[in-house]
Amino acid sequence: MNEKTKFSFVILFVLLPIIFIISSISWRFFIVGKNLLAVIIDVFGILGIYYIFVSLLFSFVSIKKMSLRDIEL
Repeated sequence: MNEKTKFSFVILFVLLPIIFIISSISWRFFIVGKNLLAVIIDVFGILGIYYIFVSLLFSFVSIKKMSLRDIEL
């Protein structure tokens, strides 16, 4: 993995989910006043769908950039 790929990985799989969790819980629980358990279930459900989509996207982009010379036996 080159530096650009590592940076994209960290942003997509670490930074954006943490920002989403913090902002969504703070908005729905503290400002709107919904039940904390319902908020957490919703947030992690959305985050699970996000991880599936981003994992597929990241793997397809990585495979597209790979050549046969990159495969070591």
